[in-house]
Amino acid sequence: MTKYFVCSLPCQLGRSSIHPVERKQEILSCKSQKVQLEKYWVWKLLEYAVKKTYNKDFRCLEFTKNQHGKWLAKGFHFSLSHSKNAIAIAISDRPIGIDVQAISKVKESVASRILTDEEKEIYLKSDNKQEYLAEIWVKKESIFKCQNNGYFIPKEINTLDYQINNKIINLDDEEYYVAVFSKDNTEITGEVCSKSDLINF
Repeated sequence: MTKYFVCSLPCQLGRSSIHPVERKQEILSCKSQKVQLEKYWVWKLLEYAVKKTYNKDFRCLEFTKNQHGKWLAKGFHFSLSHSKNAIAIAISDRPIGIDVQAISKVKESVASRILTDEEKEIYLKSDNKQEYLAEIWVKKESIFKCQNNGYFIPKEINTLDYQINNKIINLDDEEYYVAVFSKDNTEITGEVCSKSDLINF
């Protein structure tokens, strides 16, 4: 089972505690209030998804970090992402990667740094180059997060070699690209949550 959840970012920290304490310390150590919000609420969205998908008590789960600083859970796989005013998570019984990106934030100047030769050919013919770049970016990020190979080098990932679940969603009148990747092309379902559902969870 593979599911992803996307939500608009609430504007202030919630009152409920964070498990495990190491994640809480990580959040509180962030100097940027915006980054604190993103890290707090994307973790709460994970908690929401775990309860809704697996009906598990989040406080009883065991979390660790690998050598690359990625959070891991015992018993299932997950991936986190945030961009501008959107947060997203994916959970699965197999390795999974998710990325969300505000299309408006993507600059055409990144094309030379992220596109393979094949992708560049399509880009040059595209009627909406900013949207195409956003699509390619989230695809590459989702593949990288799933494979967890250490260093992210976009030009070494050719998205044309993979089947990736991706779509455009609208949150608070802003368009975002979301991509979810699993190596075995498992069926993937998604849900857009309301801020009130997440806050009141």
